[in-house]
Amino acid sequence: MIHVRFSPSPTGFLHVGGARTALYNWLFARHHGGTFSLRIEDTDRQRSSQEFTEDILEGIKWLGLDWDTGPIFQSQRLELYNRYIETLLSSDKAYHSEEEGKKAVRFRMPHDALEFKDTIRGTITFDASLIEDFVLRKADGFPTYNFACMVDDAEMRITHVIRGDDHIANTPKQIALYKALGLESPQFAHLPMILGEDGARLSKRHGATAVKEYRDLGYLPDALVNFIALLGWSPGEDREVVSREEMVKCFTLERVGSTSARFDKTKLDWMNSLYIRQTPAGELLRGLKPFLSRAGVDVGGLEESWLKALVELYRERFKTLQDFFLQTSFFFTEEVEYQPEVVDKFFKKETLTGVLQEVHDELSGLEDFKKETLEGCLRRLVESKHISFGKLAQPLRVAITGRAVSAGIFETMELLGKEKTLKRLSHCLHTFCRAGSPPEANLPRA
Repeated sequence: MIHVRFSPSPTGFLHVGGARTALYNWLFARHHGGTFSLRIEDTDRQRSSQEFTEDILEGIKWLGLDWDTGPIFQSQRLELYNRYIETLLSSDKAYHSEEEGKKAVRFRMPHDALEFKDTIRGTITFDASLIEDFVLRKADGFPTYNFACMVDDAEMRITHVIRGDDHIANTPKQIALYKALGLESPQFAHLPMILGEDGARLSKRHGATAVKEYRDLGYLPDALVNFIALLGWSPGEDREVVSREEMVKCFTLERVGSTSARFDKTKLDWMNSLYIRQTPAGELLRGLKPFLSRAGVDVGGLEESWLKALVELYRERFKTLQDFFLQTSFFFTEEVEYQPEVVDKFFKKETLTGVLQEVHDELSGLEDFKKETLEGCLRRLVESKHISFGKLAQPLRVAITGRAVSAGIFETMELLGKEKTLKRLSHCLHTFCRAGSPPEANLPRA
């Protein structure tokens, strides 16, 4: 039976590379009907922290990667590691050494060649004579990474170790330990690194790298999982949008490439917007509410049906949940902040004043403020004035939203409601159209 694990070190936040490693292990286990275990490698007492541990656990849960066993904490398994060390000491394959005035234990590294077959990279050979004896147990009594990792993999009966290629150099040490203890080593598969769009290793200078940063920016977990899955693996047939069920069905290590993948944020934004469009409005609204609340919106004071209608109106336009508020903020305020450039562009013509005044008068007399009624009313008005609707639509849009781009003007007015729409039209008529455009530094709000 297949047994795999994800074993992060809580010395930093869960980043994209770690999330991909967790995902590939999870997919491999689910594809083969095996088990996926979570192990926290917290033997670095100086750098490990509870904050990072909680971030890792929260991030994996948010991505929807459920584990079958764990989390197992290495810091709670010292007795187990010490038993293995005694075995190595008794067979003279390890020895005591002085490290900073205290006793540590080192492994006698054999000097023969070590070879293993990497599922992704093929056969890899090391000259073990170039590898010095390495520490198994530090002077503080805690095991080192290579030793604790090997012991736990043996004890947990891990069959496949799927991890980043930065661990290739650790593999010969771990294989030597397996041999010294008379144990069979697992199969290894080392994933290529993830690069930024400039070809350099992905880092903070490329933008967000931690999973929680993408969550807080408003990316959907299914979209991020889909995007990360394609950073080195292909489902075939040039497919880019793949559900979790499809991933589990077709995931194999043979389809994981050996060359580095590039992180394309434009592609991630596109994929996230696609998932947003496919997510039911009610589910999407649950994800949006925390973003609205953080922006100061009293979500509890708004009707659920109105919010759902707003989500439906804008779901084709926003790329992230955070972006939703940026595009719709004028719905949630009494005052509108007008962009200087659009005021200057659309409110210069004196002939506009009379038309907008007639729009205000026509809308004031409407009892039904639905989009169909609004469209019929305004189209009849522009026909009577012998002007194209486009010449009215943009100034009207700016008057009620403060910006040159929004969703459909009729739907926007319906959701804003009659009172807000008329108030903003009045403000523009009295401030911009009659008095001329105000100085940019002193633009009033409606």
